[in-house]
Amino acid sequence: MEQKYKNLFWKKVEKTNKCWIWKGGISGRGYGNFVIRQGKSVKNYRAHRFSFLISTGKLPNKKMICHKCDNTLCVRPSHLFLGDATVNALDMVKKGRANPPRGERAGTSKLTAKDILKIFNLKEHGLNHVEISKHFPVVRQQISRILAKKRWSHVTVT
Repeated sequence: MEQKYKNLFWKKVEKTNKCWIWKGGISGRGYGNFVIRQGKSVKNYRAHRFSFLISTGKLPNKKMICHKCDNTLCVRPSHLFLGDATVNALDMVKKGRANPPRGERAGTSKLTAKDILKIFNLKEHGLNHVEISKHFPVVRQQISRILAKKRWSHVTVT
């Protein structure tokens, strides 16, 4: 890798005592982007992958560059390690980041925590599952699962 690209890369990094933070472009998923333009050709890199490349001299195909620090903007070589999808997933579980989003944070959710409270309130006022389901964009079975605390169990109902 040419020195001018390395210099350009490191100019976009803020080195702290812990992580070295990428200050250039950022992807929608929160990873740094580094672009090299050579004439008409353009090469895009994730910033942490480019850091790994210039610090080790190689970037293995079909391998992931994982973060020990879990900071997607960190490009500090000592915080990066080579892995595959399995290694990355095991690291995520070990660090407690494997829980999928629940409730309204889940992209497919049709209900909110406020709705769950309303469902329990309607049940207390004598409505059955079928009647309750008419007030919300979910089927009766989903209302049953909610009232049985098999869904949305993280919402505290008093």
